[in-house]
Amino acid sequence: MSAPYELTFIFVSVIIGIISAAYFYLSTDTFASLRLLQRPIKWIAAGIFLIAVGVLMAAFISYEEQQGLQLYFYDLPLQVFFYIIYIIGSLGILFGARQFSYRPRGRGDVVDVALQGK
Repeated sequence: MSAPYELTFIFVSVIIGIISAAYFYLSTDTFASLRLLQRPIKWIAAGIFLIAVGVLMAAFISYEEQQGLQLYFYDLPLQVFFYIIYIIGSLGILFGARQFSYRPRGRGDVVDVALQGK
């Protein structure tokens, strides 16, 4: 496949991913009564959005390097910012996903929760 078509397909797929992540973020209002679910989903959606932006940036960097250009921003290669965005997005997903797990604080909490269920 030629480079312009490949780049076009990458851009279209990543833009669709960004729109989907934004819609996912905005649709958390469905869980307005359940704050316990709303916050983690927003963190995960924001992380997915940042990763999609990072992938879009990586495709752009790759294309420009194929053309023989090296891109810099504030005297740093643009790849540095790609990695920073990707790491921040991954941490957002991790932080959101960890909020879904419930861990009792101590042994007494487990007994209390089990007794409340009866």
